[in-house]
Amino acid sequence: AREVGSVETLASALCAQAATLGEGTAASVKRSGLYLEAARLIRDSDDDARLRALLEQSLSAWPENVDTVLELRACLENQGDLAALGSLLEVELGLLLPGTRRGLTALRLAEIQKEFGGDEEGFEKNIRLAAADLVGTAHYVRVEGLAGDLSLLVENTVSDVTDALLSRASAQIDQGGRVNDVVSILEEALGLDPACGAAYEELERLYRQAQMPEELSAVLERHAAMVGPVAERGRLWLERGLIAHERLQSEQTAIHALE
Repeated sequence: AREVGSVETLASALCAQAATLGEGTAASVKRSGLYLEAARLIRDSDDDARLRALLEQSLSAWPENVDTVLELRACLENQGDLAALGSLLEVELGLLLPGTRRGLTALRLAEIQKEFGGDEEGFEKNIRLAAADLVGTAHYVRVEGLAGDLSLLVENTVSDVTDALLSRASAQIDQGGRVNDVVSILEEALGLDPACGAAYEELERLYRQAQMPEELSAVLERHAAMVGPVAERGRLWLERGLIAHERLQSEQTAIHALE
């Protein structure tokens, strides 16, 4: 079929191959991928019903296929089937870690729930989830606009906001996110709470992971200045001194840190 070059023929061949697969996780994952590939082949056709059917088959085979979720989400948005889209967004939320993408997904689901009405509990849950994930971003104004009655959004204390920022930063570090993006989040947390030890610790973890000794040394110095216990402050200065000696070849900095 690939040699013939017919999109329809190839899509049908992929579906036929998917139907021959057996049971088990590996087969389910492969089956999901084949249906997704077939759907992508016909995406530019006018057969929206078939596109949706193929994507639903892909998701049925492997419900954790994030690529299929995104494709099906776009398909349902185009078709205007908000009831089905709402159900899909519930699935998507279960696959996402804290952060902007989860917040935007929760926000879209809250928009649908508000339009349909009748699920106040679900709406409030999702608008609060969106607020927690999107606080400090340009998207937060949409959350406030949708909430209408801002009492739905329990006033965020400094602790609430810093906790949300730390959660986003930690998730991005674990996912190998861009260093500058994570630094921006953590510096925002430190702007709210300059003594936030967890933010300093996440910055230190980030710089160790990214192998950035100069930046790590600088943040260790800042952290040490905010720490009360002598032992903890000594540990931070000791690590900074070792970095200066071993990686930065800065004898003066090392001596100062170890004094």
